[in-house]
Amino acid sequence: MELTKTIIDDDLIKLIEFHQKAANCSVCFNKYKNLKNNVVVKGAQPRSIGENYFSHESRVCLILINPGSGHTESDGGWGDYLTPFKEAKTLGDRKDTWDKIQDFISSEEPSWGKGKWEKLYYQSLGLSKSEIAMVNIMMCAEDNDNYQNEESLNECFFEQKKSQNIIEALKPNKIVLSGGTVIKFFCKKSFGRQSLYRLRANRNNRRKKILSTKGEEGLKEVEFQKIGRFNIKDEIKKIFPDSDFYWIGHYAARGNKFDEAIEDAEIFSNTSL
Repeated sequence: MELTKTIIDDDLIKLIEFHQKAANCSVCFNKYKNLKNNVVVKGAQPRSIGENYFSHESRVCLILINPGSGHTESDGGWGDYLTPFKEAKTLGDRKDTWDKIQDFISSEEPSWGKGKWEKLYYQSLGLSKSEIAMVNIMMCAEDNDNYQNEESLNECFFEQKKSQNIIEALKPNKIVLSGGTVIKFFCKKSFGRQSLYRLRANRNNRRKKILSTKGEEGLKEVEFQKIGRFNIKDEIKKIFPDSDFYWIGHYAARGNKFDEAIEDAEIFSNTSL
C-alpha cells in the first residue's frame, strides 16, 4: 500500500509542476496579435482533477476546448488563486496553492452553464467528481473567447506542449473528447469533419440493428462512442499509445442538443465503463 501511495504522490507532483509551467506561459499572446488577454486572468487555468483519479482503474480524462472569458482580473476569482500558484517556489507551496485552486473550482462549477456543466460531466457520465480529470486544449482564457483559433490550439498542445504534457502526466486509459471542436482537433479529417448530428445518427442506427438482433443485452457489448485508433491523428496516437478515445457532446449545447449530449454521456457510462 505504501508503494502505491508513493506512486500516486509522484504522479500528482509531476502534474502540479506541469500546470504551474503552463500558468506562467504567455507565448500565444505574444506570438498571435489577434489573441488578447487584457481583461481575462493571465495564465493557464487548471480544471478539476479528481482526488481519486490516479487510483481509479478507468482513469477517464475529459478534454475540452478552453476556459471561458467570464472570469476577469478584478472579479475576486481566478486571479486570487492563480497568482499565488504561479509564484509558488517550494513543493509545499505548490501543493497548498494547487489545493486551493481545486477547492475554488469545486465552488465555481455548480454555476457553470447554469448547472449544465455538473449535469453532463458529473451526473451523466457515470463517474463521480473525485474520479475524473479535465483538461482544456488551449489552457488560457482569451478576451473574446477566440477558442476556435486553430493556431492557439496547436500552439498550446503541439508547440509548447502545455496541455499535451498535462494529459500525458494523467496517464489516461480513456480520453473523452467533448464537443465538435475537440473531436476535430484530435481526429483525422475523414472522422473529425463529421457533425455530432451525423455521429449520433450512425450510432443510433447501429444501436437499433443490435437491439433488433441481440436485444438489450447486446447493447452492453458494444462501445458505441469509441473512436477507432485509425481515426485519430497519427501524431496524437504516438503521444497516447495506451489510451482509448471516445466522443460526447458539449455542456454549452442548447435545447435538445444538450439533451442529446446527456444521452451521449449516459451511453458512454453504460457501455464504456
